[in-house]
Parts: sequence; C-alpha cells; structure tokens
Amino acid sequence: MSEVVGHQNVVERLGKALGEGRLAHGLLFAGPTGVGKRTTANWLAKRFLGDTPDGHRRIDAGTHGDFHVVTRQLVRNYDKTGKSKALQLPVNVVRGEIVAPANRASIEGDGKVFV
Repeated sequence: MSEVVGHQNVVERLGKALGEGRLAHGLLFAGPTGVGKRTTANWLAKRFLGDTPDGHRRIDAGTHGDFHVVTRQLVRNYDKTGKSKALQLPVNVVRGEIVAPANRASIEGDGKVFV
C-alpha cells in the first residue's frame, strides 16, 4: 500500500486529512535519523501534488515543478567565501529557496511542497 513502513496511523491520518481537504498548510516531521521523516514527506507530496505514476517518478527524480527540497548543501550555492559549515540555514538560503518560490504561483497544480 505505502512505501512508509511502521507509521500506519500517521499515514492514515494524513491521507484522511488530505482527502477531506483539511491538510494543514505546514507540517513538521520530527524524530531521530532513520525513522522515515523524509519518506513520509515524499509519500504525502506524491498524493498532494497529483497521485499519478508520472508525478511520482518526477518527485523521486526531483524534477517536479512544485516539489522543492531544501538541504544544508544549498548553503554552498549562496556562500561567496566557500567556508560555510552549514550548521543551519542562513536567511539568504531561506529567502532564495523557500520564500521566493512560495510567493510564485504553482507550476502544475493547486499548491507546492517544500521538504
């Protein structure tokens, strides 16, 4: 049924909220490394952005126009000195990778997902 393993209650609740149009505008997935936060976020993104094989493939490949992944490695794109250790996301990365795209219309559907 789902690529998310061990979180059936969470998957059911998220799926129900999405199906009823009551999904919150922002969700925080917290927990130790390896428990499935990213897998669950990607699972939800696939359902939110269009539950089609093509949409799933493009989300997995990182080429879906409304699916944005923000990682600490992006700091290197904004760091002019090349010395950043990327312990946290600086404001210029947040502005460039989240705020700016969030202020534009979605490319393919009814919304966007930022992970």
